[in-house]
Amino acid sequence: MTKLNKIIAVLALMAFLLVPTQSAQAQGSSDTGKIVFGQNYTLDSGETLAGDLVVFGGNVKIEKEATVEGSVVVFGGNIDMAEAATITGDTAMIGGNMKVSGIVDGDMFILGGQISLSKTAVVHGDISSMGGEVDVDPKAQVDGNIHENVTAPTVQIPT
Repeated sequence: MTKLNKIIAVLALMAFLLVPTQSAQAQGSSDTGKIVFGQNYTLDSGETLAGDLVVFGGNVKIEKEATVEGSVVVFGGNIDMAEAATITGDTAMIGGNMKVSGIVDGDMFILGGQISLSKTAVVHGDISSMGGEVDVDPKAQVDGNIHENVTAPTVQIPT
């Protein structure tokens, strides 16, 4: 198998793993976060989610004055965060776009998409993109550094 074929096989496997065959939602007895597969998730205005939010193959909407007390990770979807909404942890996105008008108390990372900060956005951390774009309104507040198109580490694939 040639090196190119191995790379294509690995990428195809990764794509296959990220596409759910049907909607499912992880259930648990504790109230410490949420994992969602193949569905959109909305945190309604004024609500608080205690714990991390992880979404595979769906979009996330965090409405005005809603709070995620933890980190948010989205694979293959988008994040739309309203003004006065808060994420107390880090935010990561793989293969989607982030529209932020609220407060992020941690770092932000995007792989293959766009981060867009409106004039009301506040980020108390660094912003990094790899294969993506960071668009910051001049009135937005970013306390950390912005690293656009960070170089991927070199990976040696055995032949």
